[in-house]
Amino acid sequence: MESAFRIPKTEINKFPNKDHTYGETDSISMSNLINYLVKKFNITPPINFIDLGCGDGKLCRDLELLNGNLGLITGVELSKTRHNLCKKLYANSDTEIQWIHGDFINMDWNEYDIIYACNTCFSEHINEIILEKWSKINQTNPKFLITLKELPIDQINKINNKFKSNKNKQRYVIHMESHKMNVSWLKDKTNCFVYYTE
Repeated sequence: MESAFRIPKTEINKFPNKDHTYGETDSISMSNLINYLVKKFNITPPINFIDLGCGDGKLCRDLELLNGNLGLITGVELSKTRHNLCKKLYANSDTEIQWIHGDFINMDWNEYDIIYACNTCFSEHINEIILEKWSKINQTNPKFLITLKELPIDQINKINNKFKSNKNKQRYVIHMESHKMNVSWLKDKTNCFVYYTE
């Protein structure tokens, strides 16, 4: 039986500096969080959502079914094995989800309103890259970064200082809220972190 939890060593060896651990985020918890953000920030749907490291695509597929506020849904997966499994699992569905095989670091995130990373096993370096990349996208409309591991506060402070000193462009400040989320590897809910700018 195929499993998104296991990928061949040959594939891991192709990407020695990448993170390959897998677990699932509860779809209902994520859908509820998205609805909360829509209401709190008075966002007009549709909202574009991207899952950075989507594994077998279950979260993306479930969100398409659960949440009417979403427009474009994209799942990005570095592992070819997981990406192929994802496409196979949903080959006969009527899904309009965009499945991408590749490195999310090299992608353009500007079209997405919510960027999600189940980053608990990502290295500090990868988490820093995610935060830096997200902070550089067009923030004129609310753009949210949701993570399961809190991002480095010293880096957030550095980015906020850059935003504050930016005299020629719109100034922003990164804010963070903590919420509870169910995940497959824990019995109890865990914290998730929502980053946004104002």
